[in-house]
Amino acid sequence: MKKETFNLVLRALIGVAASLIIVGAMGLITEAQGNKTFVEQASGLKGTEVVMTVDGEAVTAEEYLYMTAYAAQSLSYYGITDLNTEVGEGMMAADFVAQQAKEQVIASAALRAWAKEQGVTLTEEDLAALQAQKDAYGGAAAFQQTLKMVGVTEALFDSLMTQEMLHTHLYEIYCGKDGAQRPSEADLESLAGEHKLVSAYMLSVDAAAEGAKEKMEDYAARLAEAENTAELVAAFAEELQCDGAVQTFDCCHSSPVNDALLALEMNGVSGVVEAEGGLHVLVRTALDLDTVAYVNFSEVYNHRVSNAVVEEKSVLEKIDVAAFYAKYTQLQQNAVAAMTQG
Repeated sequence: MKKETFNLVLRALIGVAASLIIVGAMGLITEAQGNKTFVEQASGLKGTEVVMTVDGEAVTAEEYLYMTAYAAQSLSYYGITDLNTEVGEGMMAADFVAQQAKEQVIASAALRAWAKEQGVTLTEEDLAALQAQKDAYGGAAAFQQTLKMVGVTEALFDSLMTQEMLHTHLYEIYCGKDGAQRPSEADLESLAGEHKLVSAYMLSVDAAAEGAKEKMEDYAARLAEAENTAELVAAFAEELQCDGAVQTFDCCHSSPVNDALLALEMNGVSGVVEAEGGLHVLVRTALDLDTVAYVNFSEVYNHRVSNAVVEEKSVLEKIDVAAFYAKYTQLQQNAVAAMTQG
């Protein structure tokens, strides 16, 4: 899983909450349901009830159902708001949503279990950052009101927001220069060989640009004669307004760029390579071992998720996802209507 993708998933709660904030709305939720959250009211379950365990890590009804609601809201961007809608042969929207939610909570719980195994705990800086996220809502009262609007507890908010922090600490253990689980240089080079990972500079320009081919041929010739290719690449990249940093390429599949890279010796310079509407000049560099370490980290995480020991509780099969989501959204709509009228 790419770190960027992981971060986007973890921002789900913030995104939905922010969309519901209206400045000055206080005292909105009635006490008819006591202190039950919208998730609890819509499902009829206690939020703390365990619906599955993943490598011994508990997944509560609140976590699973919130992710169910998030997955369902994502479908609404495609015009699907009724989860009783058929989205594929033999699959209803509710089935798809339940599957997406289950995959997400398994990945999240596997991460928590992994962090515990590695002795990862939150630092004072992490806790301060978490508090800053809450303060950004405009104070304690406004933050609690937001939680009510989203329909979850502060405990779930904390869990979701700190998972990115746990991920960062695990990353340092596996990828940091002095990380306890960082593979040796020899092991990283072996992994790079298995994946055909090659690091290089790549200068690029639109093939349709005037004089593009002649310019790139000139650059290639000058780079081939240069003693300090890094400085020259930086200058050329600035002229071309392209990324002049070292990139690492997965060359397992044949393509004009990959084939050219594999043919280069260390510090070798390619001719002009045409691919996907662009012209490129490549300069092979020493392998970026930090990138290879991240590839290893991702593989370890994906392996843990794929091979996690998942034990589902009987209550999970009894959850009517379509009915839950319909009630959940109705509760939110009622709250917004009451806010507007107030």
